[in-house]
Amino acid sequence: MEEQNIQAQIRKVSLKDETFTDKAAVWGRIVHHMDLRDRRQRIHSYCRIAASVAAVICIAIGLGARVDIASGGKTLQYILPDGSQVELAEHSSVRYNRITWMFARRVVLDGDASFDVTKHKGKFSVVADKGTITVLGTRFSVSQQNDILHVACTEGSVKVRTQAGTPVLHKGEQLNYDGEHLEVEPILPEYLEFNNAPLSDMITKIEEIYDLTVMNKDICNGLFFSGWVSTQNRDEALEVIMGSCGLGYDLDGNILTIKH
Repeated sequence: MEEQNIQAQIRKVSLKDETFTDKAAVWGRIVHHMDLRDRRQRIHSYCRIAASVAAVICIAIGLGARVDIASGGKTLQYILPDGSQVELAEHSSVRYNRITWMFARRVVLDGDASFDVTKHKGKFSVVADKGTITVLGTRFSVSQQNDILHVACTEGSVKVRTQAGTPVLHKGEQLNYDGEHLEVEPILPEYLEFNNAPLSDMITKIEEIYDLTVMNKDICNGLFFSGWVSTQNRDEALEVIMGSCGLGYDLDGNILTIKH
């Protein structure tokens, strides 16, 4: 109907001193271009529909291939498809995609976990809240407590990509990143042994390990300490050190006040 109306309008066109009469040929060319335009529009419509269908299929496949592993209220050991082992801390989880795993070993971690990665199978990545840890075969742990990303490498090496930089950790090194500041330092053993060490030196060490400010340090002059001190448990360390030297103390936040 639309084409008939257009054709009728063209036939009515009359130009002064008209020099052409083959209006039918002109109309034929117009119709030809209109047909080409319509075909292009139909092809574009089909392409959009096909792309939408493909997207829906990809989403459905992706959701169906997703694997979620959660530890609940206790630690959980899980073996990934390549044989790598992950030990989840309490209330932690990892997820991965069975399809994309064939091309890239990648897990997303929520919480804390330790990894023992199978070697010689390509890149392995752990996506955490504040960074991505990439390894080629190693043992490492990831903690995300109090908005701080903590990565400790106990074998091999790991690369940690953050907004503050991308350092490489080697065996015996650890990283702390709070979203702004990044610090790499040696991993301390769980306990440190001291033999007749000046108590003043011990207090300086405790300040470094537990980020404390100690008051009344002069009380420690002339006193010595022998024994094992925890680097993981602040209260235990203070009880052992102060108790063995017959000293009392008050702890207010990060301020430690030594008393006779």
